[in-house]
Amino acid sequence: MSQSNTDKHTPDPLDIELTRAMANNLLAIARIIGPRTRFGPMLSEYGAAETWRRLRQGETSGFTALWRAGRLDLTIEALVVDNPRFHTLFTADELDEMRADLREHGYEPKP
Repeated sequence: MSQSNTDKHTPDPLDIELTRAMANNLLAIARIIGPRTRFGPMLSEYGAAETWRRLRQGETSGFTALWRAGRLDLTIEALVVDNPRFHTLFTADELDEMRADLREHGYEPKP
């Protein structure tokens, strides 16, 4: 049974842009985390903002692996914090959490 157009969620164009930017990082992320990461499929299914929310509720092993590799620049957190146009996709508390996580791990967001 197919959904009608009124039942479908219309993705935010800004989230599509963020998702594409993160998709560009997938190859480098897979080299660090491993090719079997669930990040890529989640990104495709939920978009970047919702993927971040879902991953933050559970494991943070991908973030940790990227931190250990010195590649926090590949994280959604860095991409969002460093690009103010993406800030509207997240709450003030979520942005504060991203900034705190990055700083705690030695990444200073761009001014």
